[in-house]
Amino acid sequence: HLARALDSPARIVVIEPRAQLGQGLAYATRDPSHRINVPAARITMDSAAPGGLQTWVETQRPALSAGTRLPTGELFVQRGLVGDYVAGALAPLLAAGRVEHLRARAVTLARGARFTLGCDDGRRLVADLVVLATSHPPPGVPAIFAPLAGSDRLIADSSDGARLSALVRSRARNVLIVGTGLTSADVIASLDRQGFSGRIVALSRRGRPAS
Repeated sequence: HLARALDSPARIVVIEPRAQLGQGLAYATRDPSHRINVPAARITMDSAAPGGLQTWVETQRPALSAGTRLPTGELFVQRGLVGDYVAGALAPLLAAGRVEHLRARAVTLARGARFTLGCDDGRRLVADLVVLATSHPPPGVPAIFAPLAGSDRLIADSSDGARLSALVRSRARNVLIVGTGLTSADVIASLDRQGFSGRIVALSRRGRPAS
């Protein structure tokens, strides 16, 4: 939207360490069990063109996991495909040089007559405007579980698919999931897809049952 709206030439730089723009924590996952929680027809990169994601899926015809399409025709695609859709929408802007992708992390920001940003690779940028559009940081271990930090029986980051797969291979019989939000649904779906047949207990941090 910014690239289209500007009347005069401007340099737009997006600082993002991932290989593709627009993934963030939610859409970087490649686990087919991790799905969007609204129909694809309600997700779009351009508000003037509703249904952008569904149109992209029907045009590009990516491989869809079982259960993606409901009998009503609604699509609940795996979230990794949303990342691909966003990357595809931004590709022409990147190719034309209207948007630049700097693979780094911004670590410092100083304000003078203009903004000066420092990156973890030593590069520095000067900008007139700065937009903070960060993803969620990796989760921290709750204080009560601090003594378990470093234990191979604690998976502190639920997006670590390799650790979840290792849990299934270990033939563990009991798993405790702390939190009953959408992330817990991701974990349960991943464990189920990989054949986990043990007991799963989900504990709400606020004492409320899962909806």
